[in-house]
Formats: sequence, structure tokens, C-alpha cells
Amino acid sequence: MNEKKHIWDFLSADEQKLSALILCLFALVIVSGVECFNTGDIPGNLKDLIETFVFGVSGINVAGKFSSVIAAKGGEKNDKSNA
Repeated sequence: MNEKKHIWDFLSADEQKLSALILCLFALVIVSGVECFNTGDIPGNLKDLIETFVFGVSGINVAGKFSSVIAAKGGEKNDKSNA
């Protein structure tokens, strides 16, 4: 009866992917900050990884917005054809 609830029970698959990307982005930013503090410069590879994660997160957000708009318009067309 008393089932365990996990934190991701309320997240969809897309939100889990986005959350994982954001956690990786924060980890990279922390590592970059430590590297910058120790050496005075952020290595190029870390800069490229951070840029890739930023583009990935924004790409998922944009794709989600487009899919919600398309789904809403598709739902309107179906409602009009049924009336």
C-alpha cells in the first residue's frame, strides 16, 4: 500500500533530460570556476562543453515550446472539425 515515491515521479521524460543537462551544466561551471581559481584560465575544452550544454538546454526548451504550440493548434483543428 505504502509505495516509495521518487523525486522524478512527477517529471516527464523531457523534464528529466532537461534536469540532467542543467545539473551537468552546473557541475561544469563549478569545475571551470575551480580551474580558473587555480590556474587563472578556463581550458578551451571546458568552454566548449559549457557552450554545448547551454545550447542543449536552450534547444530542448525551444523544441518544447514548438511542440506545445503545434499540439495546441492540432487540438483546435480537431475541435473545429468535430463541431
